[in-house]
Amino acid sequence: MQFLKYPGPFCRDCGLATYRKMTQESLWIGWWGFLSAVINPITMLINLGPRSVLVALPPPIPGGPRLPMDPGKPLYQRPAVIVAFALLILALVLFVISLAS
Repeated sequence: MQFLKYPGPFCRDCGLATYRKMTQESLWIGWWGFLSAVINPITMLINLGPRSVLVALPPPIPGGPRLPMDPGKPLYQRPAVIVAFALLILALVLFVISLAS
């Protein structure tokens, strides 16, 4: 288990791109340990606070010192996230079935 941070001032687009990339990685590889399976969802819920701050920022100013990052597709439209959710649902179903038998 590891906790990663990307500190720094972000414009809205760069912040959203970073948030989406890190959340996608957490959804894909953040479950492979007993404690990670408990802490990962909590961490993702905590990260919703900073995300709401990012969404409220104004758009990047054209002609700034750097080009803004492309935020990309929303999380629910990314293949890795869809597969991660499908696997999570499958794991939960198998867990419930194992408890029932």
